[in-house]
Amino acid sequence: MSNKKRILLIVFIFLMLTTYKGPDLISLAKFNDFFSIKKIELHNQSFASQKEIMSKIDNIYNENIFLLNSENTQKLFQNIDFVKDISIRKIFPNKLKIKITNDKPIAQININQKNFIITESNKLILFKNLDFDNTLPLVNGLGADKNFSIFYKFLLKSNFPIHTITQYNYFQIGRWDLYLRDSRLIKLPASNYEKIINNLDQIMLDPEFIDKKVLDFRIKNKIITN
Repeated sequence: MSNKKRILLIVFIFLMLTTYKGPDLISLAKFNDFFSIKKIELHNQSFASQKEIMSKIDNIYNENIFLLNSENTQKLFQNIDFVKDISIRKIFPNKLKIKITNDKPIAQININQKNFIITESNKLILFKNLDFDNTLPLVNGLGADKNFSIFYKFLLKSNFPIHTITQYNYFQIGRWDLYLRDSRLIKLPASNYEKIINNLDQIMLDPEFIDKKVLDFRIKNKIITN
């Protein structure tokens, strides 16, 4: 039986039992209990606190699976750190499958003497006592927190090897410096840096530049090296 037909059958039985008063049928209370949520299968693929997630799930148990609004249920988890997406699947008569995907940490930044993690969806999460090592790249510079997301998304789109970056330095004129794991420094211009990024791998492997520790692209159509 298809899932759609199964649901229609259950709805039909529900309507019959809630309108028919025959003494031999189970009571409405027992019927409602049959459809109250008793099993929740959780797939937490995020760094979110398991304790915080379970506290939200406790509010769902014993709710009527027919009356449960998936959109409202998703909102229960939206303000939990590192939660990106929530999918909820109803399995009749009384089970839910909840899948939580990770809002990936991509960098760290210091703002007003407080350390924050920047996530893929551009949320800032206070470092607290989170169990992260120092492999997350640093983001520095006044206004960097407001401009990093756009720059990072472009790097992803360009297929630049982001894992090679150890530090992003932002300057208020709107440009970035990139510090790489091989101790190289890339100085980008304030505008029209897209073409440079798209060709950077090829430039860095060019025999003329392969041993250079600084590649400065700030002057148009020139590469200053050191």
